[in-house]
Amino acid sequence: MKKFVIALTTTASLIALSACSADNSDVIAETSAGNISKDEFYTSMKTQVGSEILRDMIYVKALDEKYEVSKEELDKQYETIKSSYGESFNAIVEQRGEETIRELIRSDILKQKAVKDSIEDIIKARHILVADEDTAKEVVAKLEDGEAFEDLAGEYSTDGSAANGGDLGWFPKGQMVPEFEEAAFALGKDEVSEPVQSQFGFHIIKVTETKEDFDKLSEEEKDAAIAPLLQQNPTLLQNALDKAVSDVDIDIKDKDLQNIFSTDTE
Repeated sequence: MKKFVIALTTTASLIALSACSADNSDVIAETSAGNISKDEFYTSMKTQVGSEILRDMIYVKALDEKYEVSKEELDKQYETIKSSYGESFNAIVEQRGEETIRELIRSDILKQKAVKDSIEDIIKARHILVADEDTAKEVVAKLEDGEAFEDLAGEYSTDGSAANGGDLGWFPKGQMVPEFEEAAFALGKDEVSEPVQSQFGFHIIKVTETKEDFDKLSEEEKDAAIAPLLQQNPTLLQNALDKAVSDVDIDIKDKDLQNIFSTDTE
């Protein structure tokens, strides 16, 4: 729900900015200390959140050209979130309006589509992490004798994933340390690596699913697979958004906001 509160604050700011049109000299607040005009309000809002809002609006415009969000998709996601958050969600809908919430959810769906589309390679894997090479070789020997990878992960691995049989879930390239990534993406499905040394110790890696398997998942399953990745590595979303606007001609008229993409694209 925190994500929605933050996003809705931004949306509310956008609505406020949009409302500051027509005669900007109009007074929107009167106080004994002085009045506040629409122009003053717009300038203050633009300074505080203008760059973020405009950048996000342009991202969504670009994504709108590439992807579609069906009414069925939107309704399903709306109901999923509603059932997850209950009265808290209803309170936000009452405060902000259902149309605003639906537009926010629609934007999120577009961004999810962009992230999924931007992933060129992704695998699902397990690993066993140990401190030294001798222990790693001992684990490999037991695997060769037919012991289950999951059982050995629970017995030997010092990583937090040990409780789940070493399961790391899905991850694309760029998510893991280089030594681990190179070894993992060189494996085929159900193949197990030799011990791989990284800054964390020695890894024995088993690939359980490949990009081919990922492509066969339903959209809901893909979303579930990617959700934890976005929490761990927000650059996945940013890279997808940057890619979406890379071939879009952008001409920002407001001189104060003309450089909003300079740090993203240079």
